[in-house]
Amino acid sequence: MALAYPLDFPTINGESIVQDLTMRLVQSAAVTTSSTNFSTQVQDFNVARWEAEITIRPLNLEEAKVFQAFLASLRGVTKTFYFGDPQHTITTNVPVCTAFALKNDDHIDVTNSSNHVLKAGTHIELQGGLYILLEDAPANATTTCEVMPNVRVTASIGTTIDVTHPKAIWRLASNDVEWRVGRESLHSFTLACVEFFV
Repeated sequence: MALAYPLDFPTINGESIVQDLTMRLVQSAAVTTSSTNFSTQVQDFNVARWEAEITIRPLNLEEAKVFQAFLASLRGVTKTFYFGDPQHTITTNVPVCTAFALKNDDHIDVTNSSNHVLKAGTHIELQGGLYILLEDAPANATTTCEVMPNVRVTASIGTTIDVTHPKAIWRLASNDVEWRVGRESLHSFTLACVEFFV
């Protein structure tokens, strides 16, 4: 049976195996400074992407086999997988939210049909893209919220926002995959990855 990409990031018994996570938003911008008076000129190219380093908790051999197969199946930088910060999940009192957004905008119109405010800093998934809200989306209201990065794909009115486990599509940052086997035959994995978008 052929694998279907993007793959789901592995869990064990339905639990996250992420021990440590560094996520960053990398903005495409440039600054030029005059050598005579130090005045600056900033150029913002209005593009950003997510990057991450993921460290997996120590795995025994049977658990490690699953993760080794996952890493090998990505075939270096060629294949993709779904991933989101495992702490950014909402499983109780899930807000029911929809949005409207135009490609390349730095904001989305959020309709929050629940009694729960979506706070600034909340990660959301919209049409396969991972965004962070830069301001609150009030309960039982429609509001315009700034987001980061800019919107990847136009979302028509009523497009569902996923807050239960928001994620993006990622690829490895390198063709090299490796793991360490340490004390008590526990396997350690750390991988660097970048958001994939067209």
